[in-house]
Amino acid sequence: MAQVTYSCITKKGETTTTEDCSTKVSCYQGVCWDTSYPSDTDFAKAVAAKEAAREAGVYGSDGELFGGEDESCRKGYGGIKNCCGKSGGAETNFSIMGQVATSVGGGLASYGSKYMYDFAYNNAEWVKQGASALGASAPSAPTLSFGVYGLSYAVGGAAAVPATGMLGGPVYALGNGFYFDPYSFAIAVAIQVVMELKSCEPEEQQLGMHRGANLCHFVGSYCSKKVFGACLETTEAYCCYNSILAKIINEQGKPQIGKGWGTPESPSCGGFTVEEFQQIDFSALDLSEFVDDIMNATVLPEVEDIQSDISQKASENTYN
Repeated sequence: MAQVTYSCITKKGETTTTEDCSTKVSCYQGVCWDTSYPSDTDFAKAVAAKEAAREAGVYGSDGELFGGEDESCRKGYGGIKNCCGKSGGAETNFSIMGQVATSVGGGLASYGSKYMYDFAYNNAEWVKQGASALGASAPSAPTLSFGVYGLSYAVGGAAAVPATGMLGGPVYALGNGFYFDPYSFAIAVAIQVVMELKSCEPEEQQLGMHRGANLCHFVGSYCSKKVFGACLETTEAYCCYNSILAKIINEQGKPQIGKGWGTPESPSCGGFTVEEFQQIDFSALDLSEFVDDIMNATVLPEVEDIQSDISQKASENTYN
């Protein structure tokens, strides 16, 4: 009996390139030496410790590290209201300080972290000197005029006003030149109700910026408004942080030490005490999102600039 074996490919193969520092040899003019070193496994611990020291020095001695803020947004009413969208506009400390530096002679940008978004929050501990969140101005809703509500005033008396209203309904005279169209009134009220339902609070707009910058952790949602047992409005709750690093440490560090996020109605967005922070196993943290954010924000020098800099330094060394 012949036995036939079939092999099925369930996933297409992938080719990746990695740098292995453990076996690295450098040679110059026939002389070689070993320059290998073990791969760094303490990156997470190093950057976390550095940021923890920065927070302790900047935000005071409240004893909390990598704390966040609870924020929420609303949506519902059959899709009319949705204040839970993401948006851009959040700027890092580095960007803000760079803008300030242009007006004071430069040099301040070095004090602004490229991955901290302190200026995108209203927290007094995060934003000193009353700096407010960018783009968090109050939404402007249309102001409906007196006449839109079905009331109109005719200077010329009855002859200046048509006998029928917008939808062919009657127009009632109220005396002293005032007239009332009930159909226009109903339409105007409906329009204002819809506009009110669609309006979003400044805090919800700010949350949209924080989510757009990937600074928030979704805690959950709950029904915040019911009518006759039917849910008309849902509120989404988030814990937002001033850096992707802080969010990652909370998302992956809290489960390690048994801390939760609370409930959607009452989120627990606090950070860690010094004792709790020391219990976290940083070697188990996945910082890929944080690293990607740094790399995407990194501006690599152009080859021409490097060559020009080398030539300039060589020239200076020659004549000096």
